[in-house]
Amino acid sequence: MADRNNSHRQQSSIALLKDREVGTLAKWLENYPGIQVLSRDRSKAYKNAMTQGAPQAIQVAEFLKNLLLSFCKTSEFNFLLNPAQHEKQAHASP
Repeated sequence: MADRNNSHRQQSSIALLKDREVGTLAKWLENYPGIQVLSRDRSKAYKNAMTQGAPQAIQVAEFLKNLLLSFCKTSEFNFLLNPAQHEKQAHASP
């Protein structure tokens, strides 16, 4: 398990589970009721474990997370966040 702190673009390991069983992950997740988003591969076992252990959390498939992270690095995304800044830059360019 890894904790991805987006504000600092860091990732740190927080747990190494003993196996890949549904019950093991579900039980571990139950100890962290504040989890809001979980990233997973396409494993049905992980999906079931996350649904059981953290039903409140949004599950994001790994491929979608990577796609979103790539988009967030683009100028189009930055424009959506701060269009006024991009307008200033456009007028400042010769």
